[in-house]
Amino acid sequence: MYEDLFRRALDIDDPWVLTKIDFDPGEKQIDIYLNFVSGIRFECPVCNNPECPAYDTTEKV
Repeated sequence: MYEDLFRRALDIDDPWVLTKIDFDPGEKQIDIYLNFVSGIRFECPVCNNPECPAYDTTEKV
């Protein structure tokens, strides 16, 4: 229901996918979970190669 609102507000476009939104009113916290399309290639932050495959991920807060 709110996925489209957050996608637009945060300018989340392909290859990124908003997969889940959790809201904890007691903590006043919104957790937004993003993933990416399997097989997508990103620019390497070290060597700037524009065609590096993504092979693992780390959850960050």
